[in-house]
Formats: sequence, C-alpha cells, structure tokens
Amino acid sequence: MQIPDRCINDSKDKIVVCGENGRAFRLNNKGQLSVSKILVDDCLITGGEIRCDYLLEVAPHQVGKGVAIYVELKGIDIKHAVNQLENTLNKLKVRHADYTKKCFVVSSRVPRSSINIQMVKVKFMQKWKSSFDVKNIMAQVEL
Repeated sequence: MQIPDRCINDSKDKIVVCGENGRAFRLNNKGQLSVSKILVDDCLITGGEIRCDYLLEVAPHQVGKGVAIYVELKGIDIKHAVNQLENTLNKLKVRHADYTKKCFVVSSRVPRSSINIQMVKVKFMQKWKSSFDVKNIMAQVEL
C-alpha cells in the first residue's frame, strides 16, 4: 500500500508523540532516527473501514529490520480497538511483511469485563507476528 505524502510527518526528534483526548503514545527516539508518523484514521484508510489512529515507521536501512508501531488511542472499548488494529495490520501486511511489528492500545481505562489481554497477546504474535500491549492514558516506548 502506497502512503500518500499528506498522511506522513517525518521526524528525527528525540521524542515523537501521537495523542488525542488526553491519551498519548510517546516514542523515545534517542538515536534521532528518521521516524515516519503516519495518520491512518481518515487519511491512509478512509471510508467506513475500521482502522487504528497512527502508524510509526522506521525504515529497515536505519535499524537492520524495519519497525512498524501501530497505535490506537481509545476510550474503554478494547475489543473494538483490537479489531481496528487487526484491520490495519491486514491492510499493511505486504508492506510490513519483514518489519518488526508492535501494537498498542492507549485507553482512558481498561474495564474489568474487557477481553483477556493475555489471549490477545498470543493471538497477535501467532497471527500477525506482532507484540500487543494495552496502557492507560500514556504509553512510552524506547526505539
């Protein structure tokens, strides 16, 4: 899938942030590698399809194997967030076939009756070869 220029913001900042409505994902980029922050929601994927909010990419030539970080900023509906991430992973599976993939849901809170996170982690690793994690309010990752 080709990514339109209007959806990409390239940065070599030490900190790359994706955020909305009080939730944020923070990528600590100490090596100041070029990170492509891609707006997925209503830019890369439009229309009625479900999709995650952001995608952060680090090209393979910088780190040996490319890194793709999928981010969904969510209220409390973790099940829907999982579906959004999976649909986006499916759309970009060819592009990221040889990338290290990581998926994050940053929620306002995780309800007690939510899905079994451990089972989702196993599913994502088996089906998508991707890690999966849920954080409340803020997720922070080192590149």
